[in-house]
Parts: sequence; structure tokens; C-alpha cells
Amino acid sequence: MTEFIKAIASIMWPIGVFATFWYFRNELKDILKRLKKGRAFGAEVELNEAIVSLGESVEVVSSAISEGVPSVVESSGEICGSQPYKTKHITLEGVQLQKATLLRVSLEMESLVKYIAATEGMLESGKAALFDNIVELLAKKSVLSDQLMLTIKSFINIKNRILHENFSNRNIEGEIVKLVDIGNNIIEGLKSIPYIIHRVYNPSLELFSTADCKTLRENVVGVMIEYIDRVNKKKFYGVFPTTRQYRIGQEVSLEWNLAVAVGETWYKHPDTKEIKLGWLGHCEFAGRDIEELLMLA
Repeated sequence: MTEFIKAIASIMWPIGVFATFWYFRNELKDILKRLKKGRAFGAEVELNEAIVSLGESVEVVSSAISEGVPSVVESSGEICGSQPYKTKHITLEGVQLQKATLLRVSLEMESLVKYIAATEGMLESGKAALFDNIVELLAKKSVLSDQLMLTIKSFINIKNRILHENFSNRNIEGEIVKLVDIGNNIIEGLKSIPYIIHRVYNPSLELFSTADCKTLRENVVGVMIEYIDRVNKKKFYGVFPTTRQYRIGQEVSLEWNLAVAVGETWYKHPDTKEIKLGWLGHCEFAGRDIEELLMLA
């Protein structure tokens, strides 16, 4: 009899458990939904806090830039006749378009950072550098402040989370809009950083080793570089020896080849024909094409 009862019990308990789950199936579904929502909500709260913190950092950076450097950015985005990047205005409609807008803002930011680095001669030839490394190098050279460097890196990290992690569309739309706005503020801050644009004004001036300009230097020419100051929009010029070929209007980095040096030299100004002393001694100008540098970066 005892064995019979045990056999009946072993059969009945799975049936009882199944019946219990079936009876409370609707309630269990609600509980599971709340658990899933809780996990997703927790991730979104964490993301929201990160975005709020990033926004506060941007405000600090923007304040520091506005106090230290006068803004020279025009509404068109044009800088002293040069327009290496263009701001895109997109209406946000739906999560997918918002993510596309966020990606475009991020790419514009990265392009601008790389452009500044290329202008300063900080991109290695033939090597694609990691974006984080470029930002850190600009901060190390005091082109970017440490705060702006950290802000840019935080933006990129949060952007990557939004684009690659699975958040519910309903709760993430507002966060993307906030991050796009923060990204645009960072870009405006980058545009306010003072740096010099270098353009080739004349690529092949004759150089002379005597003040009467009768003894021509061989195997070397003078390249006249037009410096464009973005802060006060003034231009000034410099002439340097080079063995390299350039073209008029070419935008170049400011770099030097210390292995080649040229002694006391004179040249004739290309516009006035006035004889001028170029230098008592100077190393070779070795600036690289900005567009080519950006293609490799």
C-alpha cells in the first residue's frame, strides 16, 4: 500500500506543478515582462546618467573655451575661406534616422579632430592611427585641453553603446537627441580652437646664395607658405627651402626635415620682385598634403 501511494505521488507532483503554472500563466507573464523591463530600464538609466554627466562636461569645456578664445566660426561653417568640413542639419524622425544622425555627428567630430592633427603635423605618414591616440596626442601637445579630450572620448564611448547595444526604441529616442546635441556642442568647441592653416602660395621660388641674387642655388627651391590665423583672420607668409614638389593652393602640414639644411639664402618676392633675405640657415620644409593625410588617418 505504501509503495502504491509513493507511485501515485511521483506521478501527481509534475501534474500539480503544471496545473499551477497553467492556472497562474497570465500573472507569470506579467512578472516576466516586469523583470525584462527592469533590466532594460536599468541599462537605460545607466546610459541616461552617462549622457547627463557628459553634458555637464561639455558645459565646462564650452565655458572655458568661450572665456579663453574668441569665437570666429561663422554660421556657414567657413573658416578664412577654408571649409574642410561641413555641418549637416537633419530633422530627427524615428530611432533609425536618429542613430544615422548621431553617426554623422560623430564622423564630423572625428574628421575635425583629424584635420587639426594633420594641420599640426601630428599624423604619421602611411599609418592609420587610432582615434583615441590622436585625441590623446593633441592633448599631450596642448592643442586640446585634458577636459576636452576626456569629453570627446566619453562621447565616442556612449555613441558606440547606443549604436551597438540593444535598447528599447521607445526609451532611447530622447537619449539619442540629447547626445546629438552634445556632439554638436563639442564640434562648436573644436571649431573655436586656434590653429594655423598652411597653404602653398608659391611652390618654386628661385633661391640665391648671394645678396645680389646672381648665384643660383641648385637642387633646392623656396616654397612660400601662406599662414592663415583662424582667430583674427590675418595672413602672413614664410619662405623655406625644399627639395619637394608642391602646388599652388595646396594645404599642407607644418613639418621639417632636419637631415637637410641650407645656408644663407636670398630670394625675390614673387609679387613685388623685391630682393629679400630668406634665412641665415634653415632646415628643409617637409610639409605633407592634408587631404592625403586624412585619407590615411
